[in-house]
Amino acid sequence: MTYDFVVVGAGVSGLTAALILARHGQRVAVVEQAPRIAPLLQGFSRGGHHFETGFHYAGGLDEDGILSRFLRYLELAPALETVPFAGDCFDRLRYADGRPDFCFPVGYQALAEALGTAFPAERSGIAAYLALLQQAGNRLPYLNLDAEFGATGPFGAFRGPSLDEVLQQTVADPALRQLLVLHSLLHGVPAADVPFAFHASVVGLYYRSVHGIRGGGRSLASAFSGRIAQAGIDLYTGCRATALHWSSAGSLNGVVTDRQGLLDCRGCIAGIHPRHFLDLAGAAPLRPAYRKRLLALEETGSAYLGFFAADRPLPLLAAGNLYLAGTADRDEGAAPLEERHIYLAGGAAGQGGLVAICPAATGETAAWNASRRGMRPADYTAFKAGVMARLQAHIEQQCPELRGALSLCGGATPLTLRDYLGHPGGGLYGVGHRVGQYNPQAATRLPGVFLTGQATAAPGLLGAMLAGFLTCGEILGHDELRREVKQCVL
Repeated sequence: MTYDFVVVGAGVSGLTAALILARHGQRVAVVEQAPRIAPLLQGFSRGGHHFETGFHYAGGLDEDGILSRFLRYLELAPALETVPFAGDCFDRLRYADGRPDFCFPVGYQALAEALGTAFPAERSGIAAYLALLQQAGNRLPYLNLDAEFGATGPFGAFRGPSLDEVLQQTVADPALRQLLVLHSLLHGVPAADVPFAFHASVVGLYYRSVHGIRGGGRSLASAFSGRIAQAGIDLYTGCRATALHWSSAGSLNGVVTDRQGLLDCRGCIAGIHPRHFLDLAGAAPLRPAYRKRLLALEETGSAYLGFFAADRPLPLLAAGNLYLAGTADRDEGAAPLEERHIYLAGGAAGQGGLVAICPAATGETAAWNASRRGMRPADYTAFKAGVMARLQAHIEQQCPELRGALSLCGGATPLTLRDYLGHPGGGLYGVGHRVGQYNPQAATRLPGVFLTGQATAAPGLLGAMLAGFLTCGEILGHDELRREVKQCVL
């Protein structure tokens, strides 16, 4: 059998691309080296508790939101139930110095009022900043289906000033600037380095609406699994793609795998880290400058993750998330753990436990870079245990409501992220999006070969799905694909 496309990687981006192509009559196969699809979405269970690793909440899931349209287009929506977060406080920031918590409400007008109440002298700057944020998001042609595609395509808008530069121009109070960069944790790039338009594309939709999904990432993975089967897509899990295979005439004629041998195909979409794509491409005639550019891509910051079971419900996290404000005035990777920002997300309806994410630098675990999971030395194990103990102690010190409720079920470090997520640099989100860095686009110079994934678009559920649409737009035509998505109404 010859496939029209073989998709390498059954993450959200790859699965999205596979479903779009199948909808257009293409014969598609998906190859995934893990034993099940969307392994990051699936999370894990330990000690009778389930923990999310790839999905906590999303913007754009309101009735007419772009993520809702994507889900309807992919025919995933009927299998999913969205759950709104608290309208008056979807994210709570708790200060270390005892100041009152700041609550982020849903909706731009409500947010402007809340920020203006907390910083009355900055009302005009707040209005200007939020207007710029909305304008930047509205210029992106897949987030706003009425926007002109333009000569620069979907990526040109990401060039321009950084988030920090825009804040410096609109807001005078350093405390307010610190508050407004809080959600940089959603993409892992500091305010001085991230393009403002990219930050707007990630954060702007959270300000408009915030939802979870009943059952979390497992429900979404299950919905994908059902649709993949219904669409007649061949799925090969526990199977690793090792090379692209070329004809003597220089055209792609297959993808070599370790379990299925050669899968004959006319096209390939690689939903893997760009450095791993270079391994897959092998000696294919990629320009040296292109190879060099992919090798030079910087990843996002890394993190420590703590997974804690709770012996009682956690109302503090029942319908929103909690951020603990750091006090570090330098790069967080160089600051003590207790001075860094920390993100806390609870289980469904505040039941069961929580996930804590604390930014980290990959250098903090560099001494053990040569080790691999399952074979770490004793000094690494002791280091990791110490980090988790400090993380738990800091959380309980900042959150009296949680004292005595938590017990550690598992933890992760930059090395864990490197080995489990396939991010060579250990970045929490893989390749970052930075001012002056030209991230790869979907089309490569290899005929019939395309990239997808957050490196080409953005992190998070929306970013991953967006990457699939961008890639298929290169294949099917952006205008036609956007028109089809726009027609997906309730």
